[in-house]
Amino acid sequence: MQGNVAVGYAVTYIFGSLGAIIICVNILAKIMGRSIREDAIKAEQELMHGVIIPASRQMPALPELIGRVFLAGATASRSVAQIEALANPLFPVTVERIKRGDKVIAVTPDMPLNDNDILLLVGRRKGIVALASSLGKELDAEDGPEMTIKTSEVFWMVSSAEAPDREFAFAGLWPAGRRDRKEQRYF
Repeated sequence: MQGNVAVGYAVTYIFGSLGAIIICVNILAKIMGRSIREDAIKAEQELMHGVIIPASRQMPALPELIGRVFLAGATASRSVAQIEALANPLFPVTVERIKRGDKVIAVTPDMPLNDNDILLLVGRRKGIVALASSLGKELDAEDGPEMTIKTSEVFWMVSSAEAPDREFAFAGLWPAGRRDRKEQRYF
């Protein structure tokens, strides 16, 4: 008699599990007018607070971190630090490389720029677009210094004054070793 309990349990377990799955996935979805997948996507969006996590092999069409090449032009005789200071502090821009003649030279904050210097600026899209009007002509990437830079994948948490009990997560790429000059902390 005790041997039959195990067999009975095994039989009812199979039908009980399959029955719950069929009811939840098929019948309940038709009664409620929505699917489990839609509810799962909606719940994930609410929990992520608008942060988009791309699937594997996906990347944004307009990435936040960009690099663009400009002639020094109107900013000639200014230092690298002065050019970087022109950018909005919320969207910092850095001069990563300078090409003077045929040579790519090391960038220092106090380095003055010449008229024909070619600058590789890296930063947030909004910052570079806003700063572009203060610089010289934008060039094709082939005219500028080497575009390969080392980046680090960063993740940081920010809290909001409107919702002090919540933290918002951000992830992205940032030039390796760069600092946020305002707060002097690594992202």
